[in-house]
This record gives sequence, C-alpha cells and structure tokens, in this order.
Amino acid sequence: MLSDIEMKILETIRNVLEDPNVDVNSDFFEAGGNSLLAAILVEKLRGSSIPVDIRTVLRLPTARGIAQYMLDQQKEGDPR
Repeated sequence: MLSDIEMKILETIRNVLEDPNVDVNSDFFEAGGNSLLAAILVEKLRGSSIPVDIRTVLRLPTARGIAQYMLDQQKEGDPR
C-alpha cells in the first residue's frame, strides 16, 4: 500500500510524463523524463505542498525515493 505522499508524488510524475503506467519504483528519467520535465515536476510538487528541489529528483528519481527523503526531512525538522 502506498503512503499519501507516495501517491501524490506518483500521480504528479504520471501527469508530467503523461504515462499512467509509471509505478512508485519507476525511474523518472528511464520512464522518459529529462531535466526540463524534472523542473516542471518540482514546480508541480511544490504547488502541492511537497517542498522538493531539483537535486532531490536528480538523486532520487522515483516516487518512493522522493517520498522517503521528504519523510526523513520532516522527521529531522528540515523540509526542503
């Protein structure tokens, strides 16, 4: 079962890539993403109150990876 944040990130990735078959472990770039789409993804996530930056998407290019990073940052009290 996906967490709420994983689902929100996954839905946003699917929207940006226009691919409903992307799953929570799909690599954003292997699924057709590029740096411009990554920037669009970051802006859409920020608009959904998920304060992610481009470096995070480049380093952790899956919905699950981004979600886990955001949860870890919240635990540390330093959301990006």
